[in-house]
Amino acid sequence: MNFNDLLIIYLACGAPFGVYYFFDNRNSLPQNRLWLRAFSVFLFWIPFALLILVRNKKSPKAYVKEFAEIPVLDAEPENKIFTIQKEFEKILLKSNLIISIYEFREVAERYIGLTLAKQNDEHNTERERKESEIFKISSSENYKLSSICYYRRNRNRLSFHQKNARRDFLKVLEQLLSATSDKKSLDDLFYEFANLLKDEKAQKAHLQMFGNFQQTNQNPNVKYPENEQWKTETRKPLSAKTI
Repeated sequence: MNFNDLLIIYLACGAPFGVYYFFDNRNSLPQNRLWLRAFSVFLFWIPFALLILVRNKKSPKAYVKEFAEIPVLDAEPENKIFTIQKEFEKILLKSNLIISIYEFREVAERYIGLTLAKQNDEHNTERERKESEIFKISSSENYKLSSICYYRRNRNRLSFHQKNARRDFLKVLEQLLSATSDKKSLDDLFYEFANLLKDEKAQKAHLQMFGNFQQTNQNPNVKYPENEQWKTETRKPLSAKTI
């Protein structure tokens, strides 16, 4: 093993420390100073690694970051959503609806992905801050107003595509409702599906699609409903008796 091999191994071990330092301090340091310090950690990573070991012995949870825990929590509702999608596909296979399973999967995944992306975008202040930095670097006269307009335009585009995806999904679901005999299971699945996605329009669509199925009484209690025609020969008023 020559010197070049040792140098490659040394730099390869320092690269993860440089990347870690960059992402750990990207919100607290200016860009120039951040890049300089990250590159210094990349070159002289041994003291930085020893410092991490010392701090980790004193407080074991010091380097347990939030980005290592949050995806696990966020994955739970997403896993339930895709599990319900598979149940939809099982009902589709048992029905007589002439729609490819791949076509339904493409429509469902597009709707799920855009809905989740829209929810994440509404609470993503980090993205708005980065877009503000882009206009600040470009020396815009009013970078705050430019970043707000740019962020609003992207949100409108995302909302437009999400509405189209919801419309396509509901259209396929209505066809599946009319073609399947297992309407109760489809009702329960769609109810939980809309609640997990937190889509109010989908929840209202659920009430419209399955409200009649849940509440309508097929045998009316009224003997003569309004839609029956009045027949004068059979329903004559009582004759008055003279006193």
